[in-house]
Amino acid sequence: MGSIKDIFIKLISNTKNQLLLAGASVIVLLFLLMHFNQKKLHEAQARAERAEINLAAAQDTIRITKAKNGELEYNRRTYIVAKERELKALSAELAKQVAITKGDVAVIQSVGVQVVHDTIEMPTTVYVSDSVVKIRSSIDTTYSPGNFRALAFESTYKEKEGKATSFLTEDKIGFTATVGLKVNDKKQYEIFVRPHYPNMTVGMLEGAIITDNLVKEKTKIPLVTIGGHLGWMPLAYDVNANKADINLNRIGIGLGFNFNLAAMLKK
Repeated sequence: MGSIKDIFIKLISNTKNQLLLAGASVIVLLFLLMHFNQKKLHEAQARAERAEINLAAAQDTIRITKAKNGELEYNRRTYIVAKERELKALSAELAKQVAITKGDVAVIQSVGVQVVHDTIEMPTTVYVSDSVVKIRSSIDTTYSPGNFRALAFESTYKEKEGKATSFLTEDKIGFTATVGLKVNDKKQYEIFVRPHYPNMTVGMLEGAIITDNLVKEKTKIPLVTIGGHLGWMPLAYDVNANKADINLNRIGIGLGFNFNLAAMLKK
């Protein structure tokens, strides 16, 4: 049985170990708390920024500008949300379209267009046979690659019966448009549409960016990994013996656990 002095020294040594452990635990807890508070502050700032952007987008209207080549361009500011569920409060229709889409939607746009044609002359042929008159008219125009219109009809008039019938025998239209997302001079996100079909105008335009779906994690980082190290260890301290040792020729090998604190805090 040791002397009272030895017991006292051992008690003090154990107390030091406990204080060191408690101090290390406090430091870790303070770090986690600071990281948690910074994360919450960043999230609050991001929500406030998105709210300001979305308010401006809701109040925005379609603006017509010209592209560098002179083509008409329709522009409107876009909504920005972090998750799909946030979109429903801003645009029920966009949220509906996201919900029925397979896969993760990062950017969605809804465009409404209309085409108003001027009065045009259609080549017409008339056939008369046994008191029956047939009138055939058609047009087939290609304005540019992918932009065309083909229309044809036939009317028949039977004089003896006093009846007339008409059939639309062909009705095809093809149009293209450039649609995209851009950042304007004021660093604001806008959706834009440049129609390539003549007399096509955009009457409805809205869109949204879902930031959480823009970039997906390709690999999952483990929460805990085992790591080792090899290095020069000139100074060593024995906690139990309460003694430091200096040896300039000492090489040390260590094995330990690495904790991914950032990933843990996201859980």
